[in-house]
Amino acid sequence: MAALLSDEGEDTAIQPMHEFVDWTTRVPAELSFAPFEPRGTSVVLDKLTPTPEALAAVPPPNVMDIIACVDPETFAALKTATKSRQTTLNAPLSAAFAAAVLDAARKQHPDDVTAPAYVQGCCAVDLRRHVVPPLPNEYCNNSSSVVPIHTTFPACAALWKVAATAQADMVGVLEANEAFRLNDITKRAAFAEFGPIFAIPALWSNVGHVSAPGI
Repeated sequence: MAALLSDEGEDTAIQPMHEFVDWTTRVPAELSFAPFEPRGTSVVLDKLTPTPEALAAVPPPNVMDIIACVDPETFAALKTATKSRQTTLNAPLSAAFAAAVLDAARKQHPDDVTAPAYVQGCCAVDLRRHVVPPLPNEYCNNSSSVVPIHTTFPACAALWKVAATAQADMVGVLEANEAFRLNDITKRAAFAEFGPIFAIPALWSNVGHVSAPGI
């Protein structure tokens, strides 16, 4: 049994805990994967070491060995905006990060970055509704994986359009059972295949119960 405690430490509800389930025993049968290949060719960004003056010029919120907090009003406005556009909170945040990466690439390699441009990353995903049979939303074991995502930037792209397209791309990846690729690689001990997937160390989390269309 699991007890939920109030701030005063008193029991507020008693709920049964789910039995442990090894989700790898519920992977859909007869899956096969073609070798993963990133879209297009890559450019390598020069590593930059920001000076104290440059860091001081960055308006908050910023992150440099700290966790930045967003004020409640901004967070509430972002939630409202994502709901009105039928995206997850993750979609515009990851798109904004990808846009910053693309901006740096265009500044360092102006002749090599053309439209449409792609920024590759990874996204952690919830497997509970993708295993067979599905696991309940209250199931809290390590039932997650990682899928590659590509954020596409056409010429003069609007950020919300980019975010919606990236989300639709991830829905397609999940429908193609890509969330089980890492499990397949592990079972075959083909660990070199991890390299292209994690070539860009940008990992976003989409683990949890989300209700955007298709996810």
